[in-house]
Amino acid sequence: MDTGDASVAPDSVNVPFIITPLIFRIEPHTGQTLRIMYTGEALPNDRESIFLAKCTGYFS
Repeated sequence: MDTGDASVAPDSVNVPFIITPLIFRIEPHTGQTLRIMYTGEALPNDRESIFLAKCTGYFS
């Protein structure tokens, strides 16, 4: 997950969510469910917050 700011390094992004599982294998013709959980950290009350979830596939 990240905030969409390209100038911030991925390892320094702080978002109030975790996604599980982090790494998984998908067999052909199947799918995978990801669980996005809110960690409870406070969000700004004076504006909306938008977060971006990215999924990357590596094929063998």
